[in-house]
Amino acid sequence: MSAPVKPAYTQVIEPRLPGRDRYLGGELCVKTGDLYCVPGSAQRVLKINPETDEVSLIGPELPGKFKWLRAVYCPNNGRLFSIPSCASQMLMIDPTTDEVRVYGDVGSEKWKWHGAMYSDIDECIYCIPCNAKQVLKIDTNTGDYEFIGPVFEQRLQWYGGFKDSNGCIYGVPNCADQVLKIDPSKGGEVTLFGDYPKGDYQWHGGVKDKKGIFYAVPSHAKQVLKIDPENMTTTLIGDEIDPGLYRPKGKYKYGGSCLGDNGMIYCIPSDADRVLKIDTENDTVKHIGPSFAMHNKWQNGYKARDGHIYGIPCNADGLLQIDCWNDEVNVLEIDESTKDGFEKWEGGVLDNNGGLWCVPQNAKVVLKVHPEEKAE
Repeated sequence: MSAPVKPAYTQVIEPRLPGRDRYLGGELCVKTGDLYCVPGSAQRVLKINPETDEVSLIGPELPGKFKWLRAVYCPNNGRLFSIPSCASQMLMIDPTTDEVRVYGDVGSEKWKWHGAMYSDIDECIYCIPCNAKQVLKIDTNTGDYEFIGPVFEQRLQWYGGFKDSNGCIYGVPNCADQVLKIDPSKGGEVTLFGDYPKGDYQWHGGVKDKKGIFYAVPSHAKQVLKIDPENMTTTLIGDEIDPGLYRPKGKYKYGGSCLGDNGMIYCIPSDADRVLKIDTENDTVKHIGPSFAMHNKWQNGYKARDGHIYGIPCNADGLLQIDCWNDEVNVLEIDESTKDGFEKWEGGVLDNNGGLWCVPQNAKVVLKVHPEEKAE
């Protein structure tokens, strides 16, 4: 039976912003309700007030390219800590004062950490190594940080992560040979587990089902990886996934996923032709919806208040919409002035009311998604 939802629509939020590769994701401050976009190559933090649609720049100028990648909200004090990517310093935002602070020295390596999780156990953030050699642990009360666990020599190791019901944090293997596990209850003990065929660029993030089992999204891998955190096991599930018509070697297939209200998981097509549905009851996969052309179409998926899942436009000229109840896939129109270009928005942020805001990477404006019918 269909959920009682109304059509969504999109809105361009100005002013127009200068530069390229501006922002790499963002985060909601639950305490204040404001949204903060993380500077990639932009020079300042971007603040969005979702109640008034006001967009403003805050904090000092911060030179450099691809500096930080997304941020983590700290419920203990309302602060946001950004994840160092190519930046050599930490970035902390205090939404109660709009203070933006950079400090410390975490090294000059490129693409250091990819994903991070806040722990309620010790009120610390744990950053997942990409090219960094160790896990980065941040004390969110003091801002102090340290490198913990064994030294890893591999590159492009883990992309994204998740947290289990016991508070342990896991890194999703991209080029790494095993899954990363961090246990904050043991002071941040770092271990590895899992057994699957070795390869490069295999999975990129993923999502937990309602039972706490994690499903990793296939990038170059031919199958979905199921990670059972309780039993510390990994299993390849479902049939091998067809490569995209425009990517015959099956690279960069999906760029994110989301759990639907029906308990199924939906993967957002990047270079794959169609949406991938993971049936978490019987561990099968199937394609749904029409076939789409183009590389790097959408990345990152979010479930808005209408129950639909939305995929953020990268090179695609529309917003992907998935109706989980009927497995219908549509593309919503966006403003004509924003259709052209590539890598338009990088990720999104859900506000306190369940509205979705797309973070501008090469697009010059913020894109707001209204998950309801437009008033006449």
